[in-house]
Amino acid sequence: MSSQVPSDASDSDQGKPAPPAYNELDVGVQGGRHMIPQPGANSKIYFEDRREPNIVLYVSPDSKRLYTSQKWFSQFHFKCQNVIQLMREGLHWTTDNVAWEDGFIGDTSKTCHYYYTPELLQKIKNSGFCWTRHYFLQDIQHRPPRWMAHFQFHAATSHTLTGIRLEDISVENVFNALAMTDDANLIYLYGRHDPSGAFNAIYDDMPMDGWWPWPKADEES
Repeated sequence: MSSQVPSDASDSDQGKPAPPAYNELDVGVQGGRHMIPQPGANSKIYFEDRREPNIVLYVSPDSKRLYTSQKWFSQFHFKCQNVIQLMREGLHWTTDNVAWEDGFIGDTSKTCHYYYTPELLQKIKNSGFCWTRHYFLQDIQHRPPRWMAHFQFHAATSHTLTGIRLEDISVENVFNALAMTDDANLIYLYGRHDPSGAFNAIYDDMPMDGWWPWPKADEES
């Protein structure tokens, strides 16, 4: 697959309440517990789905600095049914989407999944990011779910990873993003360090909501 990688520059449900809309979800924890607990099987479901991710976000504490010089950086991998629909309606997630029981921390070289090139994995390791924390998420607003996701946070120590809080991360932390069709054609590309190279092959400069880093309605043309 050819894509740009980060550079340094049912019936049983009847009678049950429907999941709340995203604008009614809390992004953190309320009352000492997560509002919508997820079953602990999402990681298995994610990997049994043989599709490759078709939306990928690259995230770091400071998106304006080189990710290799920071305490951690992350890859958010989404497998979705319809990328173009998520462009129109927005890419949304909160901590309510997280399957907390599926999370784990492991050696980067043994537990990480899906890289566009072997060189990217090697660069991660060479930068000292030898530990990775894994989260699994799923769309809870729609049935069937429109997307599932695997978030991988890389750092030099497990201590750094245990200090990460998903509720503290926003779209402002995204420094690279890409999206592809099911047949691996690149249709969206954004890099904070090279904004002039950004494009949306479907909707051009139409503002997009949620975790799409560009374009936004409040940006100047």
